[in-house]
Amino acid sequence: MVDYKKSEAKEWAREKLRGHFSTITTPFTPEDTVDEDGLRKNIQYQLEIGTAHAIGCNWQWGEYTALSKDERKKVAEIVVDEVKKRRKGVLVGVHTTSSSVKETVELTKHAEEIGADLAVICPTFAVIRNDIEAFEFYKYVLERVDIGIVIHNNSGYPGWKMSSKCVAKIAELENAVACKIPDVSSFLEVYKLAHDKVIVSSPLNEIFFYAPYYNLEIQAKIAHHEDWMIDTPEIKPYGEFIDAAMKGDYLEMIEKFHKLCPYLEIITKWENYFASKHPQQYLQSYLCVPFGKYWGELKGMAQGHARIPFTNLTQEEKQKIKEDFLKLYGRSAREAKTLLRNL
Repeated sequence: MVDYKKSEAKEWAREKLRGHFSTITTPFTPEDTVDEDGLRKNIQYQLEIGTAHAIGCNWQWGEYTALSKDERKKVAEIVVDEVKKRRKGVLVGVHTTSSSVKETVELTKHAEEIGADLAVICPTFAVIRNDIEAFEFYKYVLERVDIGIVIHNNSGYPGWKMSSKCVAKIAELENAVACKIPDVSSFLEVYKLAHDKVIVSSPLNEIFFYAPYYNLEIQAKIAHHEDWMIDTPEIKPYGEFIDAAMKGDYLEMIEKFHKLCPYLEIITKWENYFASKHPQQYLQSYLCVPFGKYWGELKGMAQGHARIPFTNLTQEEKQKIKEDFLKLYGRSAREAKTLLRNL
């Protein structure tokens, strides 16, 4: 169970939810089952890097739409168990959205019961199409659980976005503690309306550059995979950037961002490449999961294939990605693999 009362959720989050909130993939075995040993190794590696202050599972890059309900519960149980026994103070968030509101409640209650710290919920995909329905969906779920909820207003999941006023209204609910807004204009709108009610966050690095101009207080970056994709135990350009940004040391932040740019440029190049292959697809970033999994394999992580309906990488794509990877890492990548083997 969570270690705070429902009435304390907002206050708890203000104190505890800080820094980078990571998201992880779901590794699969060749037989297409969840790779428990691999998942535990990946979490250990992430904790060894030390950049993430929270780890989330069953999100977009966790292929939650390709997992059964039982698999989602299993992944959540593994992640909570591994994080809690390995690193005190690192939070765990579980994405619990389902097309069924009752199943969303069930998955959220399960996250609460196994000791997750937060649940992350977006408007249920392919069903909700307006603010009234979205608010009623959140209200129904939040009234039936005690765990703190992160509102995820991402058009990539349901194919549309809630208005900023709707997000602010949901933010008034007792155990709504944070929201993730993945575009700058909406972030600024929601921040103005709701930053006194919930932690307003974005996965975008550039949001930190708006902070001094708009007098923003950004205490958490929810949520992205850049920590495990970029940092290693030896080199931590992403972690150093995040630390400087969270301190509000903007001169140091700019300096660290310049060092981070070569990594972001290559990763963004490949994410844009895969998104451009399906320009009609509204969930373009989701199409990058096979790339992210292969990138993780190059770092020595357990990943395996991406499930249908994904198209996995061609050998030519893998070769070109590997060439870019080695330009960035070289020796440090080999050291990362050695670490993973010894965990």
